[in-house]
Amino acid sequence: MHEYRLEVNLDDLMTFNPKLNDALREKPAELMPIFERAARDVYASMLVGRREEGDTPPDVQVIVTSTCNPVGMRDLAAKDYSKLVHIQGIVISASKPRVKATMITLQCKSCKKL
Repeated sequence: MHEYRLEVNLDDLMTFNPKLNDALREKPAELMPIFERAARDVYASMLVGRREEGDTPPDVQVIVTSTCNPVGMRDLAAKDYSKLVHIQGIVISASKPRVKATMITLQCKSCKKL
């Protein structure tokens, strides 16, 4: 099975459309599926007349690259959550972030005492 990929350099995207570049950095979860759908549609349009009737075009993975300076893992902050950041390193595990309480206050349901 083939893997279809398209590499997009953010520096080129910045030159082409600065607003789109900023939007991608701010809301990658919303825009990456749109980028990948568009890449699949372009690939499918290139194959018009060369593929079987009813064949669905393959998914295309869009890989974003950048020459900006990487951010250290320890330098990430809440403001970076859900944004596109450049981190250098090797991914050894991935999971959803979990919130860790630093201070909690409990209240009694009956007497409302803290």
